[in-house]
Amino acid sequence: MKRLIRILVFTTLLSVVFVCNASANTINIPADYSTIQAGINAASNGDTVLVQPGTYVENINYSGKNITVASLYLTTQDTSYISQTIIDGDSLDSVVRFENEEDSTAILTGFTITNGYAQGDSWPENCGGGIYCVNISNPSLENVMITGNSANWCGGGISCDNSSPSLENVSITGNSADVWGGGGINCHDSSPSLENVTITGNSAFSEGGGIYCGWYSSPSLDNVTITGNSTDGDGGGICCEDDSEPSLVNVTITGNSANYGGGIYCNYSSPSLQNVTITGNSTNLSGGGIYCGWNSSPIIVNSIISDNTGNYGIYVQANYPGNPTISYSDFWNNEVGNFYGVNDSVGVNITTNANGDSCDAFYNIQLDPLFVDPLNGDYHLSWANYPVTDSTKSPCIDAGDPSSPLDPDGTIADMGAYYFNQNLSVDDPQEITTYHFTNYPNPISSNINNLSVSFYIHKPSNVKIQLFNIKGQLVSTLINEDKNIGEYTINHPVNDLSSGIYFTKLSVDGVDREIRKVVLLR
Repeated sequence: MKRLIRILVFTTLLSVVFVCNASANTINIPADYSTIQAGINAASNGDTVLVQPGTYVENINYSGKNITVASLYLTTQDTSYISQTIIDGDSLDSVVRFENEEDSTAILTGFTITNGYAQGDSWPENCGGGIYCVNISNPSLENVMITGNSANWCGGGISCDNSSPSLENVSITGNSADVWGGGGINCHDSSPSLENVTITGNSAFSEGGGIYCGWYSSPSLDNVTITGNSTDGDGGGICCEDDSEPSLVNVTITGNSANYGGGIYCNYSSPSLQNVTITGNSTNLSGGGIYCGWNSSPIIVNSIISDNTGNYGIYVQANYPGNPTISYSDFWNNEVGNFYGVNDSVGVNITTNANGDSCDAFYNIQLDPLFVDPLNGDYHLSWANYPVTDSTKSPCIDAGDPSSPLDPDGTIADMGAYYFNQNLSVDDPQEITTYHFTNYPNPISSNINNLSVSFYIHKPSNVKIQLFNIKGQLVSTLINEDKNIGEYTINHPVNDLSSGIYFTKLSVDGVDREIRKVVLLR
């Protein structure tokens, strides 16, 4: 009887799926309509507008329809279609507009969005050069590159006003906000979600070179890289104001620049940071890593703030109410000093942590995090003589909050955006000491044609290096051959790859050894 019920339920579900699929149409561009907008106009909720490769010079509006607009990436999962299928705004307006309460089933996937210019007469019409979201519009943006757009006021790449889109596998590169803030993303009373997103090389005139958060905006960022963004004002990487409380998990903020707060600027805002790396940012004044103004009390856990330029790694403005809560974090080599205006007990080494390192009452340490290759953008933690516990082990390994979720390898949380994988199979404790596996340049800019991968082999071995995309799909095998002792560099063309996050994996004699992330900008 139970088996019969299960069969009936399964048959009913299949019928429902069949009916739903039967009622949805696919509109092909340019076979059915010559423009994407004409396809959208003809579509109904649930339909798909499928676009062939090419450059489409137009400015599109979803017009309140919950439809999918996609390149052939949707049907093939071939990332090369992202760079081959371009919507060019011709500097006339935002490239894509969501302004009529579209929900998460309004999907944009597999495109390059470029050459938009938001130039309306007033706010918010003069925001959102690439993508414009207003009026409770919450679309899904997936596998999209947003590059070379600008806004007269704010949100060069994306502007969100009372809207919370979701972004997954998105690259936001080389966009600008000419008068105000949010070179990459502007958030006003909005809380978008970002997962596997790269925000690189964007600029804003006054606030938030990478991201601006204002007026109760609390975006969530997971596995996000914010690098090389700039502003003449506050917050090279992120600017948070007016009761905005973004949540950052596994985020890297590096190489950003500003007047105040090279990495993050806070004013009347208290962001939450967990497993965040803030390094190599700069400011002309104070807070190379983080600047805290009025009523700003960020919570920082399992994070690394190091090698930032400007007055102090984290700077709390004197006599401004607010105080950061910092625990299980590493501060190292910030210009002038690591702390200013922070609780006096933070940074004062009065005890030791589980690894035996000197730390303060909140288990913060002040030691070199021993990144793998910071000069080339690799902020993984190193442990050259793993598993031998010696001075080659980064002090950030197993030094995070023991009450936090365990790292994927089942060990205590490490500090920073990347954990050290202690599940490596090792026959000889010295076997993985000298691989020196690195990618460069990283990120790879549009004028670079090759990815270079270097490694060192300390004994004759079979070496295999593979390149994977962000979904874990194999893109290509760079090398699979026997190598003698020595140092090697191989070059692999990337001309046919679209922008995004990729990973190289080194396997030696059939055992996976190391994985490195590489960001490709196109």
